[in-house]
Amino acid sequence: MRKLIHEAHRRSLWQVLGIYLAGSWVALQVVAQLADSVGFPDWVEPFALVLLIIGLPIVMATAFVQEGMAPESQPEGGSDAGTSGAPQDPGAEVPAVPRAASGSASGTRKLFSWRNALGGGALAFLFLAALTVAWLIMRQAGIGPAGSLVARGVLDDRSPVIVSEFESSDETLGRAATEAFRVDLSQSPVVRVMEPAFVTEALVRMERPRDTPITSELASEIALREGVPAIVTGEINPIGSGYVLTARLLAADGEAVLASERETAGDVDEIIPAIDQLSK
Repeated sequence: MRKLIHEAHRRSLWQVLGIYLAGSWVALQVVAQLADSVGFPDWVEPFALVLLIIGLPIVMATAFVQEGMAPESQPEGGSDAGTSGAPQDPGAEVPAVPRAASGSASGTRKLFSWRNALGGGALAFLFLAALTVAWLIMRQAGIGPAGSLVARGVLDDRSPVIVSEFESSDETLGRAATEAFRVDLSQSPVVRVMEPAFVTEALVRMERPRDTPITSELASEIALREGVPAIVTGEINPIGSGYVLTARLLAADGEAVLASERETAGDVDEIIPAIDQLSK
């Protein structure tokens, strides 16, 4: 173990490890910021993390090989000393390094070079960037499962939607989750959440009390009467000590499911972060 630690110090492996971990942290932060601002798919960040994990042993092996195979410095006088300290006979033959061993070391050094390591990392992230750009193009063009509802013509840009009350055995929790979801979804550039005042006016026209809970059935009825193309419904179901949150985007008739998402929360404190993910 001491020899291993000594080799790690001698070959500057600790410095390489520290630089790589710091650079990886910066790269993940950049990817996370781009994911939030541009709207990357959920698999981009885990993909980037996997690439960085794969690159770690490659970088460490490269550092080990490159530092370990650096030519040793010659003793003073430019000649090797014997074990007894006496100078070698000038006429004595210098033992030759076996050609096979020399070629093997040279091949390893060429394989584990910094040029190959950096080039491989750049190609890996270029591949990730190409996949992400392809996904974004498919989303904008409405192609395949990546295509957005607006691009596929299911909804118009900034279509109005009505958010119904989240169904929950705990009414207080359901109301809090509904309000948090409505606030988050109102920031979406894709849909336009109908304000509570609009829903209240619709209830008045339907001769319903203003404080009537907006269930999914009532939201569908209001949407059909007022010409709103879609509604959002949600559920909070307890599972063990946690919760499963589900949100669905439905057509105005309340039957055709346009989109569906699910998140989990370990406890009550994690419900709001789960709501944030659902709205996103």
